[in-house]
Amino acid sequence: MMGKARKLVIIMCFVFLVCACGKENNESSEELYTGSSETASPEDGQDTTQAEKPKTNDELYRFILDKLIKNEVSEIYQYASDDVKVISEEAFERMLLDLKATFGEIVGIEDETSTVQKGISLYNVTLKYKNVDNHMVIYIQDGLLVGMNSDIRFRNSFDITYDNGVVETYFLLNSDGYELNAVYTHSSDMGAAVLLIPGSGVSDYNETVGLLTPFRDIALGLAEQGVGSLRIEKRTNRYRDEAAGQISLQEEYFVDYDNALDWLVNNSAGDIYLLGHSLGTQIAPVLAEQNEVSGLILFHGSARHLADIIKDQYAEIDPDNSDYYAQISEYVKTITEESSRGLYFYNAPDYYWASYNELSTIETIKKINLPTLIINSTADRQIFEEDVALWKDNLSEEQNISILVFDECSHFGYKIDTSDPAVLYSQQDFPEEILSAICSFINS
Repeated sequence: MMGKARKLVIIMCFVFLVCACGKENNESSEELYTGSSETASPEDGQDTTQAEKPKTNDELYRFILDKLIKNEVSEIYQYASDDVKVISEEAFERMLLDLKATFGEIVGIEDETSTVQKGISLYNVTLKYKNVDNHMVIYIQDGLLVGMNSDIRFRNSFDITYDNGVVETYFLLNSDGYELNAVYTHSSDMGAAVLLIPGSGVSDYNETVGLLTPFRDIALGLAEQGVGSLRIEKRTNRYRDEAAGQISLQEEYFVDYDNALDWLVNNSAGDIYLLGHSLGTQIAPVLAEQNEVSGLILFHGSARHLADIIKDQYAEIDPDNSDYYAQISEYVKTITEESSRGLYFYNAPDYYWASYNELSTIETIKKINLPTLIINSTADRQIFEEDVALWKDNLSEEQNISILVFDECSHFGYKIDTSDPAVLYSQQDFPEEILSAICSFINS
């Protein structure tokens, strides 16, 4: 039920694998040899059992890089730490092989550097595929792999066509000078199209968390039923350093998703809908007020103030300090652009909270009076029962609004507890009943 303890994931960044290091306390830095992507191989007939076993962090990095290039990723797992081995060997291999399945073979490597932070060796390397660059960080400590972080950046436009006729067009969306990864999922008989808007924090174009890719699963599921979609990475994913500091909802959402909506209008033939997930449920009504769209799908979100939701999450884990969290939230709700001074509350600058405080979700939904489908679940551990009740209490009498509450579905829509990190690295099917509900709403 929603009352059980939850992990705090509203404002956090998920890495490709579990790792335990930060960006501070840099002890040393050196540039690695970049002249060749090939690992030296022994002469024919030589016994390589002991010779190939890496003995140092540097040797393990070269070993991992060689196995990635050769797609022999199963051999990497034996050098994983116990923390990484929370992920099954099968899931570990799938994570790495999925990159090849989507982007093809690695054709080169560039920009190898290494640093040591808090006793952990960090190896930065760019793995080059035909159309994308994978900026990867490999974390090694005491001869064991303790984490990987994979940052995919498209270089060229390209298509992936599936057996059912669905096509995914990968391209770079230019948004006011920022180039963002974008994927348009479509087929020759598409009707309506949906712009997918993710929740708060860093998010790639799939809204990836562990092995789960909810936006990709939604996009492909909708396409099978004749509904196209566009998904883009958030600016804070690609341009984290530039976005730090005085970031507001304009930089995090409105500028880029306005441009994405313009692209979708110009490249699709049917009605346009907005699907907002989590905090995206509060962004979508504002975009709908400013643009001409046919309807809204608000997926596993809340109309309640974000600071109050975070307060409740913190207080549930740390009840002894619940009064302190309540004081922070009450202050956050009073912040304005004029009062902002660059202070941080709940991991976000007060400039951000000033822009957020201008939202009025329920009132905006009533004002625009568009067909709206609201989807929640009793098993969503990142919002509370009162968040579901808030939709019902304020909007259930509205003629254009449908409210569905599913059992067993997590915050990301899957029938697993996605607040448990261990289950994030298992492959899951997206529930057909949610996809059918969305398509039925659009088609009706």
